Amino acid sequence: MSLNILWVYKTTEGIVAKFELMPVDGIDHNKLRDGLMNALGRTTLLGLSTLNPDGSPHANTAYFGFGEGLEIVILTPPSTIHGVNLKRDNRAAFTFFDSHQEFGSDLIGLQAFGQMKEENGEQGSNAFSIYSDRFPGLKDWTKSYDDVLTKLESRFFVAKLDRIKLFDESRFGKENYITTTVKYSD
Repeated sequence: MSLNILWVYKTTEGIVAKFELMPVDGIDHNKLRDGLMNALGRTTLLGLSTLNPDGSPHANTAYFGFGEGLEIVILTPPSTIHGVNLKRDNRAAFTFFDSHQEFGSDLIGLQAFGQMKEENGEQGSNAFSIYSDRFPGLKDWTKSYDDVLTKLESRFFVAKLDRIKLFDESRFGKENYITTTVKYSD
């Protein structure tokens, strides 16, 4: 019998993020969380797929930051195709992987599905903290979230993931892809 594990984090801005990864038979919850955070930490670029108005997919890459509350943060102009698409329909798919992996080596990465939206106010400030922690060079241009609003066209978009497919072959074995759903609580 598996137990649902609820992780609760207090972010740098004092926001409590709660999420639960649904149990996967035979996988220790700490091993699953470690695999997830390891996969996210191995690359700074993600692949993002959004939906065009006609339903066709649009793909792009973006630098991303991530928080322990499973926040995925990108900084992008809202006027881009993906920015416009996300304002109209916030559904998105993501890929995270280290492109320097050798063919035949133990693969690590993840695919994720969920929603992404532009964040403002306190959530925007939290996104600034997460992103600038990963990319300190942002603070060379902007010192705060308010600076981003006045100095850049770009805005922070934050993903709320629903489903994750993790592959970490050194941790879980060859071609053993772990799929779990994410449940958030208030």
